Amino acid sequence: MAYRQSRIVTKAANIAKNNLWNQQFGQSNDGSAWDGKVACTHTCWQFIILVWRNKRYTIDQISKFAGYPYRAKNPVTGDMRGFNLEEQKRLIDQLNLPYVLKLSKPWNDIYDYLKRGPVLYGVRYGSEPDWRGYRYMGVKADGKPNGFAISKGRTQLIGYENGAHAVVTVGPRQLLDVSGDVVRKELLRKDPNHHSGSRPEKPPFHVIKMAQAKEEYDSYHDILGRSTFAFVPTKSLPV
Repeated sequence: MAYRQSRIVTKAANIAKNNLWNQQFGQSNDGSAWDGKVACTHTCWQFIILVWRNKRYTIDQISKFAGYPYRAKNPVTGDMRGFNLEEQKRLIDQLNLPYVLKLSKPWNDIYDYLKRGPVLYGVRYGSEPDWRGYRYMGVKADGKPNGFAISKGRTQLIGYENGAHAVVTVGPRQLLDVSGDVVRKELLRKDPNHHSGSRPEKPPFHVIKMAQAKEEYDSYHDILGRSTFAFVPTKSLPV
């Protein structure tokens, strides 16, 4: 068996491996996003900026670029909130990033952009593939409802199943048999929800099946009842 992936994916994967600090929790200067509690989208944009601009910004700096209010709250419920779509578009404009928002598009449309560079999209957290064998708060991962990741995976097994969450792709690759035929389409995909006190792991990315990526993306609408969204590159990442 062998893997086939593009130079773009290899570049992004190496950046992820060399920046294990890029997790939602455990960073310094993250007070604006409630000490990282709502910084999933901030963290995804940190990675995108690393890949495209080779610059490292703190979570608090990302908040300022986006015009995200310090410790923002939902105006209706009063709960802490993360980035909204307008703030993300403002961040793109401020840093001149080659990204555009795609709303309510089927996964097949988003798939076409994966080869260009990292794609940020919304998921229902509980619909991410689980980390096989992981235990959290007395619960062992059971692979429901979206199976187990090929490598790494979801670790907050209870308490946030219906949370609206953001992830970012590293890129697609193919598993080939000895004849060179495609056995499986995979996606290297970062989930920032790691490196908390109870879940100290710092994976560079997860590896999941492409079908699992589609399911977690669709769950944002099908289970949470929200419009799917993705921020996609408007051009290919230089290598």
